[in-house]
Amino acid sequence: MFNANLNIMSSRDESREDRGIAALIMLCAGGLMLIGGSAYLVQIFSVLYGAAAGALLQSNATGTQVAQQLQQTAQQYNSLHGGILESYVLLIISLLSFGVAFLMFLRYYDRGNSATMKKYAIPHIGFTLIYVMLFYVVVSPFYYYFGGGVYMYVVYAGIALSFASAAFLEYMNRAPAPSKSAKLKHTITINPGKPYSNMGDLQDELFSKLKGHIRIVDKHFNSVALANFHRLANRSVISLTKVTILTSKEMLDTDFTSNMIDFRSELNEAGVGVEVRLLDDKDSTEQHERMLLTDTVAYKIPPFNIINKRSEHITMINLGEALKRFNYLYSRAMKLENYMVRKDREPIQPPAA
Repeated sequence: MFNANLNIMSSRDESREDRGIAALIMLCAGGLMLIGGSAYLVQIFSVLYGAAAGALLQSNATGTQVAQQLQQTAQQYNSLHGGILESYVLLIISLLSFGVAFLMFLRYYDRGNSATMKKYAIPHIGFTLIYVMLFYVVVSPFYYYFGGGVYMYVVYAGIALSFASAAFLEYMNRAPAPSKSAKLKHTITINPGKPYSNMGDLQDELFSKLKGHIRIVDKHFNSVALANFHRLANRSVISLTKVTILTSKEMLDTDFTSNMIDFRSELNEAGVGVEVRLLDDKDSTEQHERMLLTDTVAYKIPPFNIINKRSEHITMINLGEALKRFNYLYSRAMKLENYMVRKDREPIQPPAA
C-alpha cells in the first residue's frame, strides 16, 4: 500500500509537468492564430484599400459616381490606409507575443523550471493585452467587413487560448508545490575530521528519510560508494521502490559487478528494484556535479566513495532542473548488463610483439 501511494505521488508530479508543457504548447498555438489573423487583416485591408483607390480613380476619370457596392469602401479610403499601417503593427505585436511564448516553451522543456515562466509571463501578457486593445481599435470601424467571417472566430479563439493558457500557467506557479520528503532544514556540512560521526549524521538527517525512487548521478560511484550507500540507506529500504545509479565505465573495478549483484539481490528481496547504467563517455567527462534525487526533492552531494570524508556541503537544488538533467543522462547511458555482454564478446587482443 505504501509503495502504491508513492507511485501515485510520482505520477502526479509527472502529470503536473506534462500539463505545464501542454499549456505552453497551447500558448504557442494561440500566438500562431493571432499571427495568422494579423496577416489576414493586412491582406484584407490592402484589398479594400486597392478597391477604394481604384473606384475613386475611375470616378474622377469618368466624372461618374462610384458604383453603389463600392461607395462605403470608397468613403473609408483614408481610414483604410491607416488600417493597413495599424494591422502591420498588430502583426509585429503578435510575432513578439508568439516569440515570448515559444521561448517560454523551449526554456521550460529544457530545464523544467517554473521560474522561467515567471520571468517571461509578464512580457507575454503585456503583448497580448496590447494586441487585444489595438485589434478592437483597428477592426471596430470596419466591423461591416469582418463581423460574420470565420476570421473573427479564429482571432477570438487565439485570444481566448492565449489568456486561458496564461491563466493556467499562473495557477500552476501559485499552486502549492508537491510535498517534499527528506527536506533538509539546513545545509549538512561534512567535517572531514569525523568520518564516523558524519555517517551517522547523514543517515539520521537525510538518508533515513528517503522514500520512493532514488536516483544517483555520480561518475565515481564504485564498490566503496556502494558500501557507503548501503550503510546510509539501510534504515530507509522499507520506504524505497527503486534505486537507479548512473556511474562511469572507469569505476568498474574487479569487485564492482559481484558486489552489485549481491546488493541487487538483497534489495530485490526487500521489494526494491536496482538499476545501474554507465554514463556516455562525453557525459562522463562533462558531468562533474553529483546529484541525489527522489520523486520530490533533489540534492547536490559529494562523491559517495568519500561522502563522509570530504569537506563539502549537501544542499537542496531545483528538482525540475535536476530531473531534466538526470533523464537526459539516463537516456544516453548504457545498462551495466549490456556493457558487460559487449565486453565479453570483444575479441581478446594478442599481446604486442
